[in-house]
Amino acid sequence: FVVKNHAEGGSVSTMQLSWCVPSLVGDDADVVFWESQMNDHGAASERATENHFRNAITLPRRPLYHVMHAGKNAPEAKEFDAAVDEENLSKGFKNDDSCYSWVCGKNAHNIDYPDGVLLRPYTEYGSGVTLFYPQHGLSAINTTRYEEFGTPYLYVSWHPGPTGHRVYAEMLAYHYLSSLLDTFADIKGMIEALTPNDGQSHKPIEEMLEILEDPPTQPLPQDVSAGHCDPFCTNATESYCISGYQTLGKPHHSLQRWREKKDATQDSGKWQYNAWMMNPQAFILKEGGQASSDNKWQWSTKSKDSTELKFRFVAKQHGIISIEGDLTELASNGKVQFVINEIDMQSSSTDGNNDINNKLGTFDRAGQALKCDDGMSDAKKYWQLGNKGVGCSVQGLTPYQKYEIVFTVTDNVEFNLANLRVY
Repeated sequence: FVVKNHAEGGSVSTMQLSWCVPSLVGDDADVVFWESQMNDHGAASERATENHFRNAITLPRRPLYHVMHAGKNAPEAKEFDAAVDEENLSKGFKNDDSCYSWVCGKNAHNIDYPDGVLLRPYTEYGSGVTLFYPQHGLSAINTTRYEEFGTPYLYVSWHPGPTGHRVYAEMLAYHYLSSLLDTFADIKGMIEALTPNDGQSHKPIEEMLEILEDPPTQPLPQDVSAGHCDPFCTNATESYCISGYQTLGKPHHSLQRWREKKDATQDSGKWQYNAWMMNPQAFILKEGGQASSDNKWQWSTKSKDSTELKFRFVAKQHGIISIEGDLTELASNGKVQFVINEIDMQSSSTDGNNDINNKLGTFDRAGQALKCDDGMSDAKKYWQLGNKGVGCSVQGLTPYQKYEIVFTVTDNVEFNLANLRVY
């Protein structure tokens, strides 16, 4: 097994990450994990989790989707973190001691999908959810007889400590190895029947490989049939992020690398590429630290003398780009201007300016100074598409049209740009 840690820690919710899954995970995953109980403070939206799920299972290798229900509490647990809620010690986080409704199919009113929000609509597509719930099992043996499995030995606050992580890893290894052995036992007879009588074959023949092929499936559920994520459902080909996250599985999606520049001098000067969240002992730095990779970067300036900040992108199915940064008020009062231009993909221009043609698509605000679209959070309840969610959003772009977005600072104010989400 090869494990690649593209996880983003810290206060980053599933709502913010769901559209970034293709950029974060990359194209070579066989299994994708969701483990965001603490990042979502126990209140992950069904809208966002369904979209996260869709963007994972539609990656090129059609990976399995596994959920890690981390946290120190379980239905039978009697120990709780007093620091979380001093008056009510029954929970560390919402849903910490129960199965997620979007996995088990029961919300507060018991009216969600009886088979699980993510399970029933996607079964015919050939996907499902495997839930790992370590504390549910650990609490059953958390007795004086097995005190080494007690919460104080395994957890630091609500996080698993070094020993807790080891226990979690052993649970995963047991599941994967057991599944592998069970599969081999199931197909052993078929493989033996295909093996040449002389037993001299040292590699699988084509008929053996066909045994492990995915069975025929139905198309991915769309629109209303998809459930909660309508009307903003995407898949791995219809969503990406140009991002300051350091753990990108597609490094070329880096906000630093994607920036359009006339020459190398624009790497310096008034714009700075700096960290807005940094763990100095992050594992990803490869300096001996074992801490989580909470390293997130942004373009930042405080000067009206800054050069233009420019990115080119291709719009996707919903024609929306969401800009994560402190842009809403700055664009409203004109201290930062941003413009979206249409790019002529048939043009032979190479200078980066003469291929602009703002009459190509249906975006009627092309070439104009823009403000953030209001009311997008209300398009469907709990979609947080405003500045407090995924950022300043602009809709109405022509799907699959190429654009450039240009930011110009017109006053000596601080402006930070952390992510561009395209969907």
